[in-house]
Amino acid sequence: QTCALPILENPAARTYKQCVSLRGKLLYKVPPEIVGNEEHVLAIYDATRIHSQGNKVVEQANALILRFDSDDSESIWHSRLQSAIYRASASAPITTLSESSSDSEDSEGDMVKQKG
Repeated sequence: QTCALPILENPAARTYKQCVSLRGKLLYKVPPEIVGNEEHVLAIYDATRIHSQGNKVVEQANALILRFDSDDSESIWHSRLQSAIYRASASAPITTLSESSSDSEDSEGDMVKQKG
């Protein structure tokens, strides 16, 4: 099984220290004022915590916070991560029919539209 998003110890590492699954995740562009005026910051977090917005996203224990060097690199990674999250989540098996997933799907769709 391949790793969706390997986390390396450093850029020269040959193996990853952690593998992050993108299934059931959301991507959020973090406003600079929430992270010490740092620009080009994205957060990947668990979709089950859909109501965590703003500074609550970066406070999540399992959120992965990514900072980029430029608008271009952030834009490229945003697009690729959003596509990877979509593919990983689209292939997720349906566990029960009693789960109310339509609310979270609508919210996720709204977030994707806001990001352009």
